Amino acid sequence: MAWVKTGTVAVTNGSTTVTGTGTSWFGALQTGWGFVGPDQGIYEILTVDSATEITLATPYLGANASAQSYAAFPTNSLSADLTATLQALIANYQGVYDTVGQGRFLDGVLAAPGMAFDADRDTGILRPGANILALVAGAVEQLRLTDGVASGAAVQSTASDTDGDGKLVRMEGAGAAALSRFGIYKSSGDGYNIDQAVAGDLGLVSTSNPGTWPSENPGPFAWVTSQSIYSDAAVLQRAIYGYASTGTPGNVRTFERIRANDGSAWSEWTEVVTSANV
Repeated sequence: MAWVKTGTVAVTNGSTTVTGTGTSWFGALQTGWGFVGPDQGIYEILTVDSATEITLATPYLGANASAQSYAAFPTNSLSADLTATLQALIANYQGVYDTVGQGRFLDGVLAAPGMAFDADRDTGILRPGANILALVAGAVEQLRLTDGVASGAAVQSTASDTDGDGKLVRMEGAGAAALSRFGIYKSSGDGYNIDQAVAGDLGLVSTSNPGTWPSENPGPFAWVTSQSIYSDAAVLQRAIYGYASTGTPGNVRTFERIRANDGSAWSEWTEVVTSANV
């Protein structure tokens, strides 16, 4: 690369400032280059401050002078600086390459999940432990998935959770017992006890094991549904079943009971009488 000699300089004995006239140093000179002054001494350029001013690493030793010729030349410092910068970049990137670059992420914590958003660092995906995955929002574990089971703030605490508006619904129990709570399935041999009815229950009661009913055996089979209606003070639970002998449909019967919303004991089941079942 050619030496830079355009323009003239003014220097002051004992000063590190060199002022240029007609120069264009900014972008043309680099830190670490050599500067040949009017005294023929060689100095190191510490900084390039503007197109017309540089700062030397050591004070100028010659006499005061202005409108003098000069020369600036490149040194190996540029290559050394570039190499050092590149080495630092490689060292920093190595951690990225060994993890995210290989599709692997850190576990993280609630306040900073392993996979998060730059503008929202406490929201993302977290690995709380082996074979566990969690969705985090606002440093709160909203949904945890492990062993085929869901939990977290976005999931009902129990199947009959009264404060579960908008949450994922829980299924408690195993197999048919869990599915029956959503009106999906109940084995004809399971029987059914109306006192164990919960909101959304639906089941098939068999004649061999009819369960406990407030009145009579419901016949060969009965589809049962239950709903709970909540207010601030009380809970009204309603159970409905229809039964039939072979080829002869029976009437639908409805029973209700009530209790205070503080969890106290239920009242006795009372049948709702209508013109259809009198």
